[in-house]
Amino acid sequence: MNKKDDLLIRGNRNKRRQSNRRRNIAVATALSVVCIAAMAGVYRLETQKNNKEELLVNWEDNASSDSADKVNVNISAEKTKDPLADLEVSISQNDVQNDISDSADTSLLEADVAEAAENAGQLGQDASSEAPVGQDAVEVNEKQESTQASASNSVAVSFKEGDSLNWPVEGSILLDYSMDSTTYFATLDQYKYNPALLIQSEVGTDVCAAASGIVESITETDETGITVTMDIGGGYQLVYGQLSGVNYGTGAYIEKGSLVGTVASPTKYYTVEGSNLYFEMLHDGVPADPVEYLNEGIVNE
Repeated sequence: MNKKDDLLIRGNRNKRRQSNRRRNIAVATALSVVCIAAMAGVYRLETQKNNKEELLVNWEDNASSDSADKVNVNISAEKTKDPLADLEVSISQNDVQNDISDSADTSLLEADVAEAAENAGQLGQDASSEAPVGQDAVEVNEKQESTQASASNSVAVSFKEGDSLNWPVEGSILLDYSMDSTTYFATLDQYKYNPALLIQSEVGTDVCAAASGIVESITETDETGITVTMDIGGGYQLVYGQLSGVNYGTGAYIEKGSLVGTVASPTKYYTVEGSNLYFEMLHDGVPADPVEYLNEGIVNE
């Protein structure tokens, strides 16, 4: 065998060795991967098993806890029933004790009530014996109104067609009676019917009765302020508006020429027209023209 063949043989041996070494490395690597995969699988199975066991333990704990809660609820319910029964018994016992106490104190209570009634009777007698000043004033007013009513009943008023009226105040006519056509009201800035006279007069001027009459009503309105209506007989009435200083009541008899009141400041319906007396005449409830009955230029007879 020559050197060439020997080298060739050695080269082939080396190649086989390297090939075997590579195969061994590949096999070892494959075995390592398989082992690692197997170990991972085993670890995963153990983990899942542990999780399942932990879940099972937790479920059993929760179940036992729910059962315990149910038992506690039932026990609480039973305990809740018992205090009510005890409370009823306690109340009944207290009622019995209160009844006994009440019956024992009945005589004392009756004595206190009798004493209080006696004191109240004494106070009532003292109060009735000393009438307050306000009550005296009311009684005086009632007596005055009664006297006025008696006077009005004893005096007959009998105004009739053809009789005349005095002028209640002296002054010019600001707005004339007008029921056939409308007339202009400056304050209201409109035209409307006027069932009365508006007689110009200064604030505080005396207003005298145009005829003898009995006071039927005393009212206060936004349009005519304090207003006095008097029955003068024969179905006739006189109305005096925008007054102040009215010092009498309904049923009072006021003689012709006597003081009815004084002229007040004009209401908001007549601020432009100025202070005046509202003077209206009615016959059977229907407006009548006062000018047809007024004595010319006579304020007081």
